Amino acid sequence: MKICFYVSRNATRLKKFLSYSEENKSHLLEYVDCIVTDNINDLELKNICSTIGVDCFFLDNSTFKKKNIMSSDYIYKLMNERSVDYLFIYCDVILKGDLIRSFKNKIINFHPSLLPAYKGLMAIDQALDDGALLLGNSAHFVNAGIDTGPVIMQSIFHSENYRDYNDVLDMQILMIVQIIIWLRDSKIWVENGRVSIKGATYNVGSFMPNIE
Repeated sequence: MKICFYVSRNATRLKKFLSYSEENKSHLLEYVDCIVTDNINDLELKNICSTIGVDCFFLDNSTFKKKNIMSSDYIYKLMNERSVDYLFIYCDVILKGDLIRSFKNKIINFHPSLLPAYKGLMAIDQALDDGALLLGNSAHFVNAGIDTGPVIMQSIFHSENYRDYNDVLDMQILMIVQIIIWLRDSKIWVENGRVSIKGATYNVGSFMPNIE
């Protein structure tokens, strides 16, 4: 199994995942085939990749006339050339075209809300502005819509404990770890637009706060 990450901006969660896996001597890094960043100035990520032996590609899409399509085509070509199975994304680009069609249920986005609530940009701020009781993250397969693909898993964080974005976003690191393990063990499948995970448990309380 081969995984490619496509990231934008500072790629903080990816860097923390790579550091976590390296520090814990995890075997998960062997599944990371390559990383693509459209932040061409991210020398920190380049150095991390060099240290752990993962190929890092810099995609300068600043001059692309059709950024979404042309970036998607670049990733599509790269994944095919390297026989990559899955794409994990933390990018500012809306993926389009052959990439979406050919890699159905193979592209996974990590979104900072409990989907289907608060789709799109600034999801944590949207939830805080609404006074939401719960914040969280959703990992979902990517389709042609924006944050509308089948949800794989979610993490939940009580808004009363919120201090900054990292409180919510850092929960995504263990989500990456878990999803890679599930994919490695062929435990995830999609049927009728819903994700099932072999052997997973879904024990969630019916009330919050708990009934006394």
